[in-house]
Order: sequence, then structure tokens, then C-alpha cells
Amino acid sequence: MPTEPSFVEYVIDQAGLGDRLRYRKMFGEYGFHLDGKFVAMACDNSFFLKATPALAKHGLDLPARPPYLGAKPYPVADELLDQPQKLRRVLQDTAAQLPAPKAGNPRRSRAAEPRKDRLLRFPSAVERDPAIQRRIRAYSKELGPIARHWFEIMRSRGDDVRELLHDGCPTVCVGDAAFAYVAAFTAHVNVGFFRGAELADPKGVLEGTGRFMRHVKIRPATPVDAAALGKLIDSAYVDMRKRLAAK
Repeated sequence: MPTEPSFVEYVIDQAGLGDRLRYRKMFGEYGFHLDGKFVAMACDNSFFLKATPALAKHGLDLPARPPYLGAKPYPVADELLDQPQKLRRVLQDTAAQLPAPKAGNPRRSRAAEPRKDRLLRFPSAVERDPAIQRRIRAYSKELGPIARHWFEIMRSRGDDVRELLHDGCPTVCVGDAAFAYVAAFTAHVNVGFFRGAELADPKGVLEGTGRFMRHVKIRPATPVDAAALGKLIDSAYVDMRKRLAAK
């Protein structure tokens, strides 16, 4: 299964390295570059690190497998994605072990966010998309009910809410303009907002360091501030309606 861009965004947000960590498409998947140095890749929604002495420095004995057919084995570092501080240190130490990038005209890399001057629009969004229910049913028994609950709250915000699967994630729109999504990972669900960085968050429940996107991470055994999250969903919906009215 190709890597979903929401997974790439999650890696960048968890690392918390800002514009220093960027991504580039490669072989249909994604490579991560820290300060211009290739340090990791995302393939099949898994996170692979470049093997360097930095792994031993941090006491990591990671399993290894080829990220794609014909590749050599790379350390699989999915476990670091739930340890942001350690992930950040490992990436920085990995880059420190690598030679400086060659001088020249480097290919452009990107951060995992939409452009600020336009909305993320999906003319194919519909009132009810059967593919979303199939997708949520495929989640684990621990994560499926969480994703379903919050997605139902999203889709009930107004008569103008439409939905679709975007990059494999159940996504809600005002008309055709996306404002929120749910995404299930190995042990948690993200409730994400495409313009989350611009939402008021008095309870401090939003996570992420990107310029635009933010998310709330929900684990099955960890209480979530449901009232605060509900207000964020309401705010994201109202905010998108205002943006559309201003265009």
C-alpha cells in the first residue's frame, strides 16, 4: 500500500524540526532530508532510518527489512514515532554522521502542508461516501470506534458538509473545501485539521509544528478532553465557512 501523505505529515510533526526536515517523492514513496542530508524514508506507511552509528548511540536495536522490492534492508523505526524527543535526537545524530550534501542545484523538496494562498478542494466530495465506512471498519477493534465517533461528529456539523477518502483518510469538507479528517495509526487515532495552526486552542490539545496543519492524538487507554476537541471541530467548520464566504 503506498504511503499516505498524512503519514508523512505525522512524521514531520512528530520530529518537530520545522523546515529543516523536508520530504521528497522517490520511487512512488517518500524520502526525508534533514539539512539537505537523506536520513530516512517512508514506505508502505512505515518509517525507515538510514543505518548509521547514531542507532547504537541511542541504544536502538531495530528490526530491518527492505522498504521496497529490490532494496537493501533498512532499520524500521516506527516505534520512534510515538517518542518525539527521541525521534528528533536520532534524526539529528543521523544527519551528523553523514557527509554534507554536494554543491549544485538541489531538487526542490517540500513540507507536508497545503499552500497558504489556496484551500484544499475536492469536487468529488459527496454527502455520504460508502468507502468511508468500509475504511473505518478495516481499522482495529480498538481504534475503529474512536475514529467512527469523531468522524460522526465532524459530518454532523451542517447540511453543507461533504466527505470523501483523501489519501486513505476519512475527510470532511464544507462543500468541496476540506477542514478536518481522521487517520488511524498503529496505536492511536489522529483527529486532524487542515488549518489547525490558525485555530484557537485554549486547552492546548493540538499537536504539530507545521505551518498549517495540526492534530489531536487519541489513544484507546488515555482520556481525551472531548469538550475541547468538539469545540475545535466546530471552530474548524465555522472557519472554513468564513474562508469560502470571503472568496
